Amino acid sequence: MSNSASQTVAPTQAEIAQLVALFDAGRYLDLERNARGLVERQPHSGIGWKALGIALKAQGKDALFALQNAAKYLTEDAEAQLNLGIALSDLGKNDEAVASYQRAVKLSPNLAEAHGNLGLALQSLGQLEAGVASYRRALEINPDNAMAHVTLGNALIELGQADAATASYRRALTIKPDYVEALNNLGSALKQLGQGDEAVACYRRALSIKPDYAEAHCNLGLALQDLGQLDAAVASYRWALETKPNLATAHANLGNALSELGQLEAAVASYRRALTLKPDNADTLNNLGNALTALRQFDDAVASFRQALTFNPNFGEAHSNLGNALMSTTQLDDAIASFRRALEILPGSAEAHNNLGNAQKELGQVDAAAASYRRALEIAPDFAEAHNNLGNALCELGQLDAAIASYRRALAIKPDYVEAHSNLGHALKELGQIETAVASYRRALELDPGNESAVHMIAATTGSDAKRAPNGYIAQLFDGYAERFDTHLVEKLGYRIPEQIAALIRKAAASIDAEWDVLDLGCGTGLVGAALAPQAPRLVGVDLSQRMLKKARARNVYTRLENRELVEMAMGEAPASYDVVTAADVFIYVGRMEALFAEVKRILRPGGLFGFSVEALDRLPGAQAADSTLRESWLLPSGRFAQSSAYVKRLALENGFETQHFGPTTVRFEVGAPIQGWLVLLKRPGVAGA
Repeated sequence: MSNSASQTVAPTQAEIAQLVALFDAGRYLDLERNARGLVERQPHSGIGWKALGIALKAQGKDALFALQNAAKYLTEDAEAQLNLGIALSDLGKNDEAVASYQRAVKLSPNLAEAHGNLGLALQSLGQLEAGVASYRRALEINPDNAMAHVTLGNALIELGQADAATASYRRALTIKPDYVEALNNLGSALKQLGQGDEAVACYRRALSIKPDYAEAHCNLGLALQDLGQLDAAVASYRWALETKPNLATAHANLGNALSELGQLEAAVASYRRALTLKPDNADTLNNLGNALTALRQFDDAVASFRQALTFNPNFGEAHSNLGNALMSTTQLDDAIASFRRALEILPGSAEAHNNLGNAQKELGQVDAAAASYRRALEIAPDFAEAHNNLGNALCELGQLDAAIASYRRALAIKPDYVEAHSNLGHALKELGQIETAVASYRRALELDPGNESAVHMIAATTGSDAKRAPNGYIAQLFDGYAERFDTHLVEKLGYRIPEQIAALIRKAAASIDAEWDVLDLGCGTGLVGAALAPQAPRLVGVDLSQRMLKKARARNVYTRLENRELVEMAMGEAPASYDVVTAADVFIYVGRMEALFAEVKRILRPGGLFGFSVEALDRLPGAQAADSTLRESWLLPSGRFAQSSAYVKRLALENGFETQHFGPTTVRFEVGAPIQGWLVLLKRPGVAGA
């Protein structure tokens, strides 16, 4: 406390001496009482208000009114202006605090504390350059103030000047070697500069001095995570939380590390804990959404991204991630809107352009998708996924040579890219380069031994006598095809099998009750179900593709939908429980049909009908016209199975079915050429309802 005040009514020297003695003795309650008595007697006593303000602040009481009066009456007292500034800063009133500090430094240009606090207030207001100037002035006056060097370093970090910040932190440490905050902040600056090992050493030094320094444990975890030491990072975050259980940043960072380790459920729990402590953290909500997306909890992911965007509407990454989650729930128009919003905010985001292309391609907008992929590659020429996706679009556009070039570029960047090896195989196969295609499939399988698509296509291109397509291959194929299945197959490929099967059933239905129990095997998007629904109060569908089933469910014609393998599902149905069983374009992925025929016979009622189609197989691929050697079932290079008429007729006879119709049909058109097949309707002997 100084007594350098001028005032209208001054306290006596004895009164001032008593106030100073109480302050020096730390007797703040007594100081408060004496100061209150003084200002009651002398309301304009600046020294009395100053003493009262200091006493109240020392006790954690509201001192603002007293300090305001002190500054009012002690207009030439720099310390009074400084004290008011500090109180205003503590209340977050930084604009007013700046004015008080500026009055203080004007009155006392060499008051280092006022310059330092002015810097802090300016920094809080985002006036970083002015803040740095104030810190530098404070250090000109008192160059050995370690705290001022640290605060200068913090401002320089905010300005992106990590090198200069490092020098400030090092200067603080030469003055005070055990200054843990300086060590912690130096570590963060070194981390920004890419000096991860040096950053780790700084954090460890800080923790050797102060083992319970939670923020340093947390920052050590970040540095270790950057170095790829994920388990050690997790341990550091857990140490931080042992010390400070409610440190939201540590919970969030722990979630990030657990996500990288693939421990997604645990990551979600950490993100949720962080959000209970800091609900408005958009970054944590975004990361939670990513973890939920990886767990295929898409609706919850969408909700998390949307919540992040309520707190930060201009969070471009969250808009892009929301688009990905919406794509996974087949809300493609909304996904495209999200990607476009992301690109308004982040026009240079190659990832957002790539994601937009994926959504456009799923909607059948293949030219637009190719343009989006090309834009992504203009921004990031080494973006392997965009090269691969461009290849897929070019394949659909019939530009196979260009597609192959895109796949090869993707693989030059990312040699272990399994999907690109498989896609390259598909394109080479379409060009008739079978040996090279097989080599690509084999490479994909070497990299991913569980890759069912590669296994299936190797069998298809090498003439293997496969029995059926793998479940994973079928599910993946149709999950990726679901959004454009109806328009592409019906409008572009001339697919009419569901309507033809329904017409055959209606024509032969004289022996069946007016209302039927129907099982639709491989129901897909529900084209058969839609055709038979008027006569089918009980309509059950089964398919391996969840996304195809979602489309079927949207038709609101099925009473039950099952995501299962066909034979497995049929085995769980009661005997003689259906009037009609259909399988439109299903056996192209089944091959050997014995097990399914037996189950259909078991679950059909007497007089029940079995309608289906197969792709026609006449001869072995490559057989001469004079060669009479026929196969019953064969896996074609297309990856689809074809069956011979003799095979189908044999199965019908062995299972006791009566043939109601067996005739040729065009299954679909491919590259303008018809694919020939057999349209079949079989009947289980007996009378309906008997």
